[in-house]
Amino acid sequence: MKMATFKLLAALSNGSYSAAEIRERISDLAGGGRQPSLASFYRILNSAVSEGWIEVADSKQASESGRPAHSYEVTAAGVTEMRREANLLRELTNTALGELSPTSTDE
Repeated sequence: MKMATFKLLAALSNGSYSAAEIRERISDLAGGGRQPSLASFYRILNSAVSEGWIEVADSKQASESGRPAHSYEVTAAGVTEMRREANLLRELTNTALGELSPTSTDE
């Protein structure tokens, strides 16, 4: 799973949000880092929907544009995938930190 997809799932981990809110939450998760471009964001969003990791929770008519405004939520499959990826990242981090630790030398 790409880190951008993981961040998308994490942004949805505690509720349903509109696309604009998801982009803002991704930025917040990254410590105020930059948001993905709109094209990249919607590509990631559509891919996660296709994988069955998120779904449209609600659709409303947007008042200004007249286009539908969707809110999205993570599915049970998305939670499972996010947990699997979080465990993998934890294992990789622990391995990397273990390799960076100073080793004792025999004198």
